Amino acid sequence: MNTFYDYLHWRGDLTMEQSSLNEIDSMLFSMLSYVNYTPVLKEFNISDKITLLETSKKFEELGVFENTDKLFDFDKECLEILKLIAPKKRYSNINLIGYKEHFKIEKETQFGAICYILEDESVVVSYRGTDESLIGWKEDFAMSFSDKIGSQKHGLEYLNEVVKINNKPLYLTGHSKGGNVAVYSAIKSSKKIQDRIVKVYNFDGPGFNSKAVTKEEYLNLSIDKIVTLVPQSSIVGILLQHEEPYSVVFSSKKTGIFQHYPMTWEVDTSSFIRLDEVDNGTQYFDKTMHTFLDGLSEDDLTLFINTLFSTLQAGGAITLRDLFKAPGKTLSAIHKYCSETPTETKKQVEKIVKAFFKISGEVAKKESQKQFSENKTKVVNKFKDNFELQLNELLS
Repeated sequence: MNTFYDYLHWRGDLTMEQSSLNEIDSMLFSMLSYVNYTPVLKEFNISDKITLLETSKKFEELGVFENTDKLFDFDKECLEILKLIAPKKRYSNINLIGYKEHFKIEKETQFGAICYILEDESVVVSYRGTDESLIGWKEDFAMSFSDKIGSQKHGLEYLNEVVKINNKPLYLTGHSKGGNVAVYSAIKSSKKIQDRIVKVYNFDGPGFNSKAVTKEEYLNLSIDKIVTLVPQSSIVGILLQHEEPYSVVFSSKKTGIFQHYPMTWEVDTSSFIRLDEVDNGTQYFDKTMHTFLDGLSEDDLTLFINTLFSTLQAGGAITLRDLFKAPGKTLSAIHKYCSETPTETKKQVEKIVKAFFKISGEVAKKESQKQFSENKTKVVNKFKDNFELQLNELLS
């Protein structure tokens, strides 16, 4: 089993000129967007740049690699990726530029992005996915009914600014929500920008609701430019609508939530290993969510999401980590908030939750009947083939 660690061993000593940018490089750039670069870069200054190697050395001096107690494990791993690839010949001279973070609780927006200037001056625009903030997760849920969330708006604005860096080819990349923002920004950009875009890489990022983008907008960009990859047990990337085809890649992890992270995806020499389709569990989840979302009004979805996150934030939590710092206090605050929630709201939320479980059961029943039917057909055909074989032997 080979992962990006093996890829770095195979390709780390080759420049992009010797072996051109590929989907594994783009995945690594999407992971690096989760790193906080404020110690080395000014906020959104497209004239202020620093190489990956210089960044790593500066982080070493400042103790950034050691002071990771407040980081989630995923963020720590992204920081380790930076430390690992920075000395490699393939990445060391790549410049970082245009770092931007945007986090507004009142506007319910969590956004981050950075650009990488390759040695041929091509620009890789990398959008950060959902971080540990509750606002970031609420944005993800809002995609199911909103035609434009805050991150998508900022993503397009960011792209319109960073194209001023130069007039060279553009690559857009992102993981999770970052992948969605990358696709959205590319689709909504001007024809002039789209002509410069070589590829858009979406690593297990969700699709869009029917109001967000149109099929015509996809075609304006050219679907061939969009590369969407999901693991076999995807629970994020298969959400909502994808006009572009997606490829299924093999993850070494067994459960869907851990497969969401591309560091677990297996690689060949310069690409991820492909599978024919997602697994049965993902197909079931996909059908359940599509049926559930299609049956709810925008008002119902808005009510459910607002109530859910207001409940989680009742104790003053801003991040997922905050929810577990003092579980007793958190549960007490949630209980108090629920007790004060209007009866009509509680009834409506309960109705929505029951609808989800009802649909989940109906889909499971249909899938089991379908599987039983398919298995029955296989058994009957096998019996038929064996019977014909024995009959022919008797008659010969």
